[in-house]
Amino acid sequence: MPGRRWCWPPRESGVGLHKSLGDGSAFVGVDNGGHHVYGAGSACADEATVGFLVTGHLPDTDVHCTDVTQK
Repeated sequence: MPGRRWCWPPRESGVGLHKSLGDGSAFVGVDNGGHHVYGAGSACADEATVGFLVTGHLPDTDVHCTDVTQK
């Protein structure tokens, strides 16, 4: 779950890892900066995280969160 505007690791690394893992992974990208994305102002990212932790199921499609609000 990489932040789009965080410098390291670059977002492309997360995309590459997702492609390498294939069907055993899901990509959740968040349009923010900072070292973490969970609990950092994106309900979309929080819902994807909690959904996986509660159910153990990955999202059916890639998720691109753009609803970031600064806290």
